[in-house]
Amino acid sequence: MRPFFIPKGDINDLELEDIIDSEEIQSMMEYLYELTTIPMAIIDNKGKVLVKVGWQNICTKFHRVHPVTCRNCIESDLQLTAGIPKGEFKLYKCANGLWDLATPLVIGGQHMGNLFMGQFFFDDEKIEYEDFKKKINTIRFQSG
Repeated sequence: MRPFFIPKGDINDLELEDIIDSEEIQSMMEYLYELTTIPMAIIDNKGKVLVKVGWQNICTKFHRVHPVTCRNCIESDLQLTAGIPKGEFKLYKCANGLWDLATPLVIGGQHMGNLFMGQFFFDDEKIEYEDFKKKINTIRFQSG
């Protein structure tokens, strides 16, 4: 068994990645994903992805690699999750059109980041494929 992880320094001067053991949490999330197939992530308050599992290809191979849609991801991760009370969650549609749930990670009374579950559509939701195609074509036009 690993010894208890004790961060160095004043908690007010630390980032979330200084406090959590990302490798251990990644391992736990992978086991949980095998059981639930729910995509998850831990993202700090600056938008840095520290742990992720089960993300959809549209996110990992398109949204997170293209500068315009990646900016939308970070905006969603930071702005749409602001102000969620400790112990509660928020359901929201990201700027790229996918649903997510977020709940804050509060350590020492300080909001350090969020746990995300999602990148999904609801079963009864009509997916607007044409809107996604238009968005892709707009991004291609802006890039080239």
